[in-house]
Amino acid sequence: MNLNKNLIHIFLSASLFLTSALVIAEPNHDSAQRQQALKLIDAKRHKEALILLFPLAKGGDTKSQIALGIAYARGEGVPKNLKESAKWFKNAAMQGDVMAQSIIASIYMEGLGVNKNITEAIKWLKKSANQGDIDSQFILGSLYDRGEDVPRNYSEAFQWYKKAAEQGNDKAQFNVGAFYFNGLGIKKDPKQALKWFQISTNRGNRKARKTLDIMYCLGQGGVPETPSRCPRPN
Repeated sequence: MNLNKNLIHIFLSASLFLTSALVIAEPNHDSAQRQQALKLIDAKRHKEALILLFPLAKGGDTKSQIALGIAYARGEGVPKNLKESAKWFKNAAMQGDVMAQSIIASIYMEGLGVNKNITEAIKWLKKSANQGDIDSQFILGSLYDRGEDVPRNYSEAFQWYKKAAEQGNDKAQFNVGAFYFNGLGIKKDPKQALKWFQISTNRGNRKARKTLDIMYCLGQGGVPETPSRCPRPN
């Protein structure tokens, strides 16, 4: 699975992320420094911002470490250096920051500034997913579902899809429905399949809506046959 797009999106939305990451802190000198750094970043004065962030990051502040990871990845205020970027993300990840764990997983998956290492990527994805990160949960489900970089394991895929589905990911909800319908990694259960296709449909998933129409058309999942829901021929 190509996670590079996810990583690039994180970097491109860095300003929005920094707004939430740097400001959230208890009122103290460090948080005041973060907020000052944020103002400088908003003003595109990255070098000045990094002067404030470096001591915080070296002191173990995870939000500042992530900010440095983004700065090195984007080459803002410092020369672009993916190896240095990975170092700062990993420092934050090792302290339990869920966002950093998700990012370092993507870095290992793609080999950005580090040697590509699928085992490390999976390790960090699971750490992030176990802390409730919905994207990591869905990615793990997809990896085990497709057998990409890991042995295919439908039971494992179902468990991760279900976690993401319960948090509102419409694609994961559709996949949970499909797993119940086809009996992949779980006992076949058309009623549960119908339920999850409906939930996914309610969140705007078109694929789930089409599948739901077919189930109603054929009277599957405990509902009566409903010809009005049958797809019309082109």
